[in-house]
Amino acid sequence: MQQQKQQQHDVEKQAGLEAASASGPGTGTGTTEQDRDHDHDQPAPRWATGEKSRPRSNWKLPSVKIKIRDHISEQDVVNFLCVLLNTASTVCIVFANKVIFTDPQFRQFQVGTAAWHFFATTLLLFAASRKPFSVFPAVRLPLKEVFPISVLFVGFLLFGNLSLALNDVSVYQLAKIMTTPTVVAVNFVLFRKRISAALLAAIVVSCLGVALTNMATGAVTSNPVGTYVAIVAFVTTAFYQIWIGKKVQDLDVTGPQLLLNQAPISVGLLLLLCPLTDTMPDLRSVEPAILATFVLSGVLAAGLNLSQFLIIGRTSAVTFNVVSNAKNVIIIVLGWYTVHRAPSWLDFMGVSLALGGAAAYSWLRK
Repeated sequence: MQQQKQQQHDVEKQAGLEAASASGPGTGTGTTEQDRDHDHDQPAPRWATGEKSRPRSNWKLPSVKIKIRDHISEQDVVNFLCVLLNTASTVCIVFANKVIFTDPQFRQFQVGTAAWHFFATTLLLFAASRKPFSVFPAVRLPLKEVFPISVLFVGFLLFGNLSLALNDVSVYQLAKIMTTPTVVAVNFVLFRKRISAALLAAIVVSCLGVALTNMATGAVTSNPVGTYVAIVAFVTTAFYQIWIGKKVQDLDVTGPQLLLNQAPISVGLLLLLCPLTDTMPDLRSVEPAILATFVLSGVLAAGLNLSQFLIIGRTSAVTFNVVSNAKNVIIIVLGWYTVHRAPSWLDFMGVSLALGGAAAYSWLRK
């Protein structure tokens, strides 16, 4: 009997040593009776210790965590932050510009407002490319490569501001959703770029959702002149966005590097137009709140321009427009709140389609 107990003790001791060896140094499992009692009181899950035994374990949470971690890359995080910056900047600048253009003097200062936005963008990027920030290295690009996109850049904001001044927010957003199908059509006609039927369906659903939301307001027939300006605005915007992606690829630069070269040229073009189109406001007679909003709009425009270049450069113009449809819904919902309008069932359907289409597009692209 004594011999059998001794053999059993030796077997248990050997099993404990093997368990400690399999767990690795510093785990302290299976070494002494006291350690085993402590481990029994505070059991450590095997996924936390890195142990790979028990392939048939019923512990499901670790595998889910690993799967999520494997599918979220650094690029996904950066893209999400770019979308977040673009969404916040867009929502804020739409309502900031609406406040600015309530002043009759600033309503006659459209080009000058755009010039201020580009100038603020230039200052931001120049500071970001220099020490102590050094966010990205500055490069000098040939003028002939940058000038065409600068012209489109001027048209993009100039007609966009005119559309916002001549239309209410809902009509302005309704016209902007036409940028997405225009981008798809131009890409196909000029570059023979095709997209799958599933992606096209997601785009159509997203655009339809934003259209339904705007149609529910009954404001789509408000202003013929504003409608013509809005059409020119979204066509110009489509070409501008396509050329951003094309130049980023052709010149082998990043979005901020291209924008830093293009923004100063755009400022110069706008300043040339100012004497022909604008009336300089008397800043002494402008309300301080409107003047402060005008200054703030430059910062918002810098964030908007930078995030737009980043998103298009990292993904595509079509992806940027699908994201824009989702953020347009946010602007529309905020518009309901500002005018104290209760949303209808058509509004809810439109919001669901717009966000659902954008989510489906994002999922299908993966």
